[in-house]
Amino acid sequence: MDKQPSQSQEDLISLEGKILKSIILTFFIYPFIITPSEIVLGCDSPHYVIEDLRSTLDFNFPTYLILQLFRVYILIITSYEVCRCLSFLILYFVTALRLVGNIYNELVVRAKKSRIRSELEIGEHIETQLAVKSLAASQELGTLGLLKIGIIVFVLSNFVTIRLYDSLPTPTYTFFPSAAVMVALIVNLLLPKTHNVIENSDEMIRNWRKSCTTENGYDAKILRRMFRSLRPTALYAGLGESRIICLNKETKVQYFEKVFSLTVDMLLTIPDSA
Repeated sequence: MDKQPSQSQEDLISLEGKILKSIILTFFIYPFIITPSEIVLGCDSPHYVIEDLRSTLDFNFPTYLILQLFRVYILIITSYEVCRCLSFLILYFVTALRLVGNIYNELVVRAKKSRIRSELEIGEHIETQLAVKSLAASQELGTLGLLKIGIIVFVLSNFVTIRLYDSLPTPTYTFFPSAAVMVALIVNLLLPKTHNVIENSDEMIRNWRKSCTTENGYDAKILRRMFRSLRPTALYAGLGESRIICLNKETKVQYFEKVFSLTVDMLLTIPDSA
């Protein structure tokens, strides 16, 4: 009986590793698709600046060529750095969530095995919460940024995939459905882990409280009061001291509902001729 859960856990870790590898590989390929597409379509901001300067100053062709080379250089660096930063953020959050999740999994196993909790286990729980709190400012801001960027990319990718399938070159068009799939994979990879942190820490505290309900004595009373003061570890997305979203079980459902609603609104609002 003990081998089956460990085997399933290994399969889950292997699947997550494959998903992460595919995400990193896709982010590595994206600059080679985004940069030529922007150059051909002329939908980047440096293109409009150069064209306005050309029409206003009427400079010669060598100057125009030099500006175009600067434009290509800016596009290459920008697309590469954006993809690199996003892949780093995703790896950072997955690693941190897995680390916190492993700590609480171990504490849940200990809570089920023994009746009286030691100061060491309680200290590990408090230290984990303090570590999460020390990184809360960057974690909450980064999570909020990933969620907002993900919604924008997801909605735009869905719109282009459905509406503009016959209006774009094939390499450019393939970017948008792949981006939608990428965002869906990232959301399904990150948000369940945040919920597992809340569930495991809450289960651990419940087991601790149950273990002291039948105990007598001064120590048991102290432990019961200590356990009442403990709260499960929850992760948030927010800005500064403002916690906007609690990353719980309903977050993933609400996220996809929001994406679906915005996609439908965008398809109905913008006509085919736009």
